[in-house]
Amino acid sequence: MAADSITFIGGGNMARSLIAGLIRQGMPAAHIHVAEPVAELRQALAADFGV
Repeated sequence: MAADSITFIGGGNMARSLIAGLIRQGMPAAHIHVAEPVAELRQALAADFGV
């Protein structure tokens, strides 16, 4: 991972809000990682934000 990357443990509402804000401020989606055990949430985050 790059030094300027961030990883979220859990992809729930709080992570979703923070990810949206980071992307809105210009952080590349490739630098945002999420560890989420629920496949549906992982797929939704990938579809919505490209993380």
